[in-house]
Amino acid sequence: MSNSENALVNTSVVDLESVVRDNYMIYAKSVIIARAFPFIDGLKPVQRRILYSMLELKCDYRKYKKCARIVGDTMGKYHPHGDSSIYGALCNMSDVNETMNCALSAGSGSLGKSWSDSALPKADMRYTEASLTRLAENELFRGLNENAVDMVPNYDLSEKEPELLPVSFPSILCNVSSGIGVGISTNIPTYALGNVCDFTTYVLKNLNSTDWDIEKLVDILGAPDFITGGTVNISKKQLKSLMENGECSGIYLTGSYVVSNGSIMIKAIPSTTTVEKVFESIKDRIESGQINGVKEVKNLTGENGLGIKITLKRGFEPEKVMQEVKVYTPFRDSISYYTKFIWKEENGSLNYKEPGIFKLIKDYWIPWRMDCIRRQYIFKRDRVAERVHELRVWEIIKDSIEEVVNTMRSNTEAVGKELLKVQYGIDDIQVSYLYRARLSSITTDNAKSNLEKLVLTIEEMKEYELIASSDDLIKNIIAEDLARVKSKYAKGDRVTNVTSVEVVASDKEAVTPELYDEVIEKGMALVNITENGYMKRTMNANDLNLIDGWAGDNKIKYSLQCDNTDMLVVFTTSGYCYKIPVYRIDNSRGKYEDMIWKLVEKDSDDGGEIAYITTTSDYSESITVIYVNGMAIKVGFETIKLRTKYKRLYEPFRPGVTGVIFNHDKFFAITSRGDAAYVDTTYYEKGRRNRVFELPKTKKNDNYAKFVPANGLKDLDKIDVGYFTKRYTVGMKEYRNYILG
Repeated sequence: MSNSENALVNTSVVDLESVVRDNYMIYAKSVIIARAFPFIDGLKPVQRRILYSMLELKCDYRKYKKCARIVGDTMGKYHPHGDSSIYGALCNMSDVNETMNCALSAGSGSLGKSWSDSALPKADMRYTEASLTRLAENELFRGLNENAVDMVPNYDLSEKEPELLPVSFPSILCNVSSGIGVGISTNIPTYALGNVCDFTTYVLKNLNSTDWDIEKLVDILGAPDFITGGTVNISKKQLKSLMENGECSGIYLTGSYVVSNGSIMIKAIPSTTTVEKVFESIKDRIESGQINGVKEVKNLTGENGLGIKITLKRGFEPEKVMQEVKVYTPFRDSISYYTKFIWKEENGSLNYKEPGIFKLIKDYWIPWRMDCIRRQYIFKRDRVAERVHELRVWEIIKDSIEEVVNTMRSNTEAVGKELLKVQYGIDDIQVSYLYRARLSSITTDNAKSNLEKLVLTIEEMKEYELIASSDDLIKNIIAEDLARVKSKYAKGDRVTNVTSVEVVASDKEAVTPELYDEVIEKGMALVNITENGYMKRTMNANDLNLIDGWAGDNKIKYSLQCDNTDMLVVFTTSGYCYKIPVYRIDNSRGKYEDMIWKLVEKDSDDGGEIAYITTTSDYSESITVIYVNGMAIKVGFETIKLRTKYKRLYEPFRPGVTGVIFNHDKFFAITSRGDAAYVDTTYYEKGRRNRVFELPKTKKNDNYAKFVPANGLKDLDKIDVGYFTKRYTVGMKEYRNYILG
């Protein structure tokens, strides 16, 4: 047998399965840990390294550094990968980019938009700048220099970097935490910062409970929230699934739009897509005939923000066109959640966990945060203990000050140190402490002063020791941190509206070939509503004189002229709103039998009375609720387009006692003493959500008593409106008759 044949015979057979297991699985795990999944601090390694580099560069709030400098430092010291991926991660963390609910970087320049691929691209990193936001600067690094977390070697062992950041709030539930690894992915739901702080505080204070009410936890945390706005369509069952299992599918995100003068303007889209994809999809669906009634569609997205304009053909109803847009394009998109993150086990190994939201906070974030604080206070205690040890030398030498000074003065430092150690029984640390002090400071007076410091320092050490050994005190610190974060950084109301998934189903059912064949008679209608909520509608001119008489003994409170295709809008004193299509109101001849609460179900929590009723065709109107304390809230009808029922649009009030509903944008507010102020709320229409504001201040012991619409004054041009446009009320003077008539 030849040598070559022997070589072939002796060659080992390679098992492909073992190669895959031993090599590919190592690669897969490294991808998940090093790139794809967030850690319990809510950050992926590249994000953490960028933020730590910004801290080292002293990129404090509004103290900008060139993004190229930040990227270079991050890549050179901690993250030896491509600069484009680092710059992309930096842009995504910025407030300019609109990816994160709680932005960690303040950007200057064009850093792109999460909702656009090409309309607003990122500028080159040499042109843009960034700094830490106040939230990042103040809440991500507390305790970093006090051993709150482990510092580990960087890739070339030349630097130290934090393994985690000691974040003082659960940022893992506030900011986008999604990623795709090898054969596995994660997408953790994001919530409003204030809700996350409230939820975590509630779990923290009831940590020892064994009986948890999942529905209450859901009510506290609420539904996922997205900085891009729009509406999330989700059910209570799905929210409970997220709370218990961390997984849920079949959730929908819907953009928002406004209707004006025969056109539709899309103003927000789901966070899962981009404006270019939505625009192209609408164009394709129009060409295929799935979206009807569109004359023209334009992408107007640019420096002024997101905008897709849909111009309608004559006779087509905007809401019906938008039903088709929702069903056939990414303007409504589905999203699934899989809650997975990286966790460091007690033995030091890194593995991913997949808990429900409740367990993520209860079993992982709170214990981790408690450990951070305990480590921090142990570090503080040890530092103070070193100081105590040094100060105790004054207890030993207080009666021998002169001898100590003579020994130090008459000998070399080396000899003097040894003599002091032998004579007074002090150690190297204490004798070095004495030699660091000036000889002139080693006096009887300073001995007394330092002994007093010793007492205070011992108390400080005991306090740190007490905190480090007490779970209850550590929990109190966490609760205080959460309260501070909420009060300083939470934006208030959530950004994304919430409706049920049934809305999605109803839109799908409505999009049928017969959609535009439905016959709802158009034309002028008269709707009468009695004090106790009974209604009657007529479109017959012959019945106009009879409709009042059909009410019988019931007093007519509202008589509304509108179109038969309009929507009746009912507001209650509890802050609720209900909508009823006008064409559904009874229009038969005879007595009033149809009632508001028969056509729409009153919420079980709504204990209020009917406060105001009107009709709308395009949701361009608004109401203003004014309270006796001078506060007011403007509710734009564009916020009540999707559902038939809305909760808590404004704070409850008692009509004529603690509040009043007003439906004019410009008006004169008159006080009991006869002073007045001019109020113009027109500019609030620019806002997508309800707007809270305060009326001008009244004089002491004065209050508002009457409101006069400006558009109802025939002599408005004779009134100096600027005279009344102040932060306080003024006397009406010669304008009294023009205003009060």
